[in-house]
Amino acid sequence: MAQIDDAYLCLVCREVLEQPVTTKKCRHTFCSSCILGCFAAIGADVIPCPLCRRELRKDDLVIDDQKQADIAHRTESCVCGGLIPLTTWRSHNSTCPSTKPVAVTFKPVAPTSQEIPRSVNRSTFACPLCAERNLDVRALVKHVEEQHQKDKRASAVCPVCVAMPWGDPNYQCANFVGHVLLRHQFAYDTYADFNQDEDAILAAILEQSKTQC
Repeated sequence: MAQIDDAYLCLVCREVLEQPVTTKKCRHTFCSSCILGCFAAIGADVIPCPLCRRELRKDDLVIDDQKQADIAHRTESCVCGGLIPLTTWRSHNSTCPSTKPVAVTFKPVAPTSQEIPRSVNRSTFACPLCAERNLDVRALVKHVEEQHQKDKRASAVCPVCVAMPWGDPNYQCANFVGHVLLRHQFAYDTYADFNQDEDAILAAILEQSKTQC
């Protein structure tokens, strides 16, 4: 992958900036969705800057039109030989064979009947109804409750359920908003043993809830 100037990279996702915003105090620049996702994940009006840890409020964020203009007029050379506009760098980087990372294949050192482990992100999720990203379960519930109450008839694949061992990536919730507000008022990893199936996990949760009443 080409070495892009840090000035054009988000300090959270380390991708080319999208809708850049810069902080008034420490002058650090982020994708608007990334830094707003940090506020949503923490669930507070004041958070530490992801880079310098200085106190940061939403009204400290300023849309950086100059940075957006610079990105719009800048190109970078890719290792594939192409000259790529930074505005399309993300999409190019996701499809260019020359920039795809080499997959590391797990191979047991001896024959085994156990399943090959797979790495699954069960910590943060993207809202399937909009572009909001980097939300933990609690932040996703809050986001859906505050931003998507009008979308109660919207169907979508639940990103939390898909991350579970029993998740079906093809299952569409007919009422995604209702599903999230009803089903995900708690984090599965608080109670769950992910080696169990869904019925066993729910039974354990119900049993645990009896002791907390």
